[in-house]
Amino acid sequence: MIEDYDIRGIYEGIRQNRWRSGVWLYTGFRYEELMAVKVSRELLDYIDVLVDGPFIERLHDRSLLFRGSSNQRLVDVKRSMPGRIVEWQSDF
Repeated sequence: MIEDYDIRGIYEGIRQNRWRSGVWLYTGFRYEELMAVKVSRELLDYIDVLVDGPFIERLHDRSLLFRGSSNQRLVDVKRSMPGRIVEWQSDF
């Protein structure tokens, strides 16, 4: 499971830079797992899109946008909440 690391430096870096193109986080964890742990839930406050789930080689699909395997989701963090995942939609 996710450990309670001290990641204040990451928070501060994101807060100071305030990237206009959005902040994406790639992780092997599912959104639901991250929301269950305080430190990662706090980090998600600074994330726009979460690419969640582990990369699984047998599900690899080169046609997928911004993810490597079909089990991974592009979660629109700002519009999602526990129990209701909103997938990010591309403007491309």
